[in-house]
Amino acid sequence: MNVAAQPHPIPASASSSTRGRAVDCEPLRSGSKIGERYEIASLIGRGGTGDVYLADDLEQGRRVAVKVLAPALCVEPRFVARFPGEARSASAIGHSGIVELLDAGVLADGRLYLVMEHLEGCSLETELAIHGPLDPLRACEIALAVASAVAAAHARGILHRDLKPG
Repeated sequence: MNVAAQPHPIPASASSSTRGRAVDCEPLRSGSKIGERYEIASLIGRGGTGDVYLADDLEQGRRVAVKVLAPALCVEPRFVARFPGEARSASAIGHSGIVELLDAGVLADGRLYLVMEHLEGCSLETELAIHGPLDPLRACEIALAVASAVAAAHARGILHRDLKPG
């Protein structure tokens, strides 16, 4: 079964469409599609809020990141009700340190997803493992860039809720 067969726009009150649904938690497979627009290439990360996939945007001809939210979140009525507004708010931040939200929706199995620009790079954890401790100037540059992005989100009333040094 291709759980990503058809995307569905996020309903204004998504809670009525996902409340109580059994959500299949199978990971998306390479080559599976979300509608006709996004084709999954590979899994690139896992976290507490969901899985992140590298995908191809077949309409725009570019690589994107698709975050499929954890099934437990997708059946939580309060979270599902907040999701559409939070997705729209995040897309309006417009800061170079925050990835652009391109699309969002509900997979055929009820899981919510976000499509974001894909950025090449590595985590701070990987950078430190490869190159060792940062010199003080570079550490300050990174801290200022992060603070600027967080301040831009806070100026729009958005709290990150999961900021960590990794």
